[in-house]
Amino acid sequence: MVGFVAGTLVHTERGLVPIQEIKVGDRVLSRPECGGKDVVTEYKRVTRAFCSGKDTIVQIPHIRESNPDLINILYMTDHYPVWLENKKEWSAAIDLVTSDKLALINSDDFSYVWKPSDNIDDYGYCDQKYVDGFAKSKILKNNILENKFERLVIGRFKLPVYNIEVEDYQTFFVSKAGLWVHC
Repeated sequence: MVGFVAGTLVHTERGLVPIQEIKVGDRVLSRPECGGKDVVTEYKRVTRAFCSGKDTIVQIPHIRESNPDLINILYMTDHYPVWLENKKEWSAAIDLVTSDKLALINSDDFSYVWKPSDNIDDYGYCDQKYVDGFAKSKILKNNILENKFERLVIGRFKLPVYNIEVEDYQTFFVSKAGLWVHC
């Protein structure tokens, strides 16, 4: 199974739509998988939309060339294929390494992988309004006990995953940055 967690934004002709809300017949932005960065990007019809149950998720932090002050985070299954512009090939998310160059909607902008984590002992914090299903944690930070955040394993964990299939090209774009992925 490959897919994305609920809430992952997909570029559609209606704007950004969470992946779990995409339906058969919706049109998503796509590009031919073998055409390279300069090929035309166009809207293609979704032929299948589904939740494939729980699977192992990895967190992929990345930094856009056009906005290097912001670290973007994307959650996907460990074997989801993403386009590596520096290697001109599709690669599984679990195989990404720091500085891998990821392709985006805008072919003049790229994103670079920043410290992907597969260590279950690494932790990060996620604001409550964006994450469901995790117990609240009290965190000691600068000798002050805080409880407005939840502790979330950054490495590998299991969540329900969603995916779509797209006519013709079998690719689409996710996140506000528009990361190019393969179905």
